[in-house]
Amino acid sequence: MILEKISIIFISCAMISFLSLKFVKKDLNTNLAIISLSTLFIASYITFAINKAYIPITFQILIFCFSIFLPTMAVVLQYNNIIISSKILYLVMKFYYKAKDYQKAIEIIGRLVLLEGNNSKYLYLLGKCYNGVGDNINARDCFSCSIEVNNNDYKSYYELGILMDETNNKNAAINMYENALKIKPDFYEAWEALAICLTSKGLFKEAVDVYKKAVSLYNDSFEMYYNIAMIESELGNFDSAIDAFEKAGNIKSDLYMAHFNLGKLYAMKKNYDKAIEAFTKILNSTSYGGVGYYNLAVMYANKEEYQRAMTTLEYAMELDEKFIKEADHEYSFNPIRQMIEEYKKAKEKEKILRMQKQNFMQQRFRIFKPKQELELEEEQDTFEKNILIENHA
Repeated sequence: MILEKISIIFISCAMISFLSLKFVKKDLNTNLAIISLSTLFIASYITFAINKAYIPITFQILIFCFSIFLPTMAVVLQYNNIIISSKILYLVMKFYYKAKDYQKAIEIIGRLVLLEGNNSKYLYLLGKCYNGVGDNINARDCFSCSIEVNNNDYKSYYELGILMDETNNKNAAINMYENALKIKPDFYEAWEALAICLTSKGLFKEAVDVYKKAVSLYNDSFEMYYNIAMIESELGNFDSAIDAFEKAGNIKSDLYMAHFNLGKLYAMKKNYDKAIEAFTKILNSTSYGGVGYYNLAVMYANKEEYQRAMTTLEYAMELDEKFIKEADHEYSFNPIRQMIEEYKKAKEKEKILRMQKQNFMQQRFRIFKPKQELELEEEQDTFEKNILIENHA
């Protein structure tokens, strides 16, 4: 027991001495608080030990925590240049940053810089915070300073590129994205941003080359394959566009725009079977279902399968009446023009019958209305008829 008490007192005094003599200046406020707590608890323990008094288990745990564990942890952390108060501040700053309270985060980063000096991590986060409050000038300066402190800060290169891109300084933006990719070749966002920037400059071939390099690293990116296909279509490289649309659609089966564009390209090449296969994949879409049925009808008409064309066209016209007008101008439907006209007449009759039924139901409801209410309705009808006659005259 005596040896145990002596060990506790010795370890506690040693840790307090280390903090007091070697590390107190590193984090003055935190170390003074730890030294005060540790001294208080070890003094209490010595008093109990001298008087051979019973120490409750709860108080023993507190003595161990505050007189041995806490100062020992402080010594270990500061020996490795980890400042406790700055770590706490950093966690608080990250909380505000994630909560998008950028002004609070900026204030805490300022305190962190005073504690630890400039480093690229804090400068990058400061730039993101300034960007979050719309202060692009300070954001740009922070990202630039971060790169000066750390030439390998690829995130700051990327963020500078975004800022340059937004101010239409495309060449500088391209340079920033390329610098980021030199440091981190698998930086997905930088590849995508670089390709988009090149596309906005009209450098379509260069953009395709960038996308192709990127998909060699990210072969499961349907977005990049889709963008390749769109640019290749613009350049007239239809075979390459078809290949890219197919890859995008295979990766993401509900990428309906890819299937639709694929169908249009196959139709242009008069490969109607492949076009039908592509258009069939968009029928379940709430947005493209009607378009899918309409284009399927055109494909069947081109294949001279007129009955299937008419059946499919009816589906399209039921989903959206605009396809009735579009069908009137579609050359492929000339052989089924008579069937289309019969469908339109049937729809017109159906509409008239529906209106008649509605009027009949209104008349039936009138029977059950009070006499006074019916008289008021008749007066209103008479008044409206007189107004119409006067306007016509």
